Amino acid sequence: MEQYIRMCAHEIYSSPAELYWHKPINLVEINYNRKHELIYQIPESYGIYIFHRRYAEFGEALYIGKASNLRRRISQELNAKELIEHVRDAKRGAKLLSFAEIKMHGNCNKDKCIDDIESALIELSMNRGDHLFNTKKTKVHIQEVTSLGEKPSFLEKKLYMYQ
Repeated sequence: MEQYIRMCAHEIYSSPAELYWHKPINLVEINYNRKHELIYQIPESYGIYIFHRRYAEFGEALYIGKASNLRRRISQELNAKELIEHVRDAKRGAKLLSFAEIKMHGNCNKDKCIDDIESALIELSMNRGDHLFNTKKTKVHIQEVTSLGEKPSFLEKKLYMYQ
């Protein structure tokens, strides 16, 4: 049985997961019609991957995914015509692929953990207003609340409430 501490209705697990992020791959260097040699630098392990764009000091997630085998899954994604067109057609900025291996205690359920991490990253990206290609896990009931007038500086202008 997992041990946890309950604080403010959030669970903190005694065995935290870690994401080890590798150097991003610039998608300009990828030939989308076949496997590129860079794909072999991607490990065959559990992890998370993000297609995104970077411009100045800003960035935007375009697609967030999870995999039990990062190399195999990313290779499949690079041949997904609609996804690649979404990445290519994104606004200005460098198009990148970032990926991270998940490291966790051996007794943890990797499938559940990686699913939770993917969901959290998608939620974070949706809160930021990113234009995700993903449709899975993005269909949630959201109420948008806009702050008008002299709001406290620490509050964002828009707040999204998930139901």
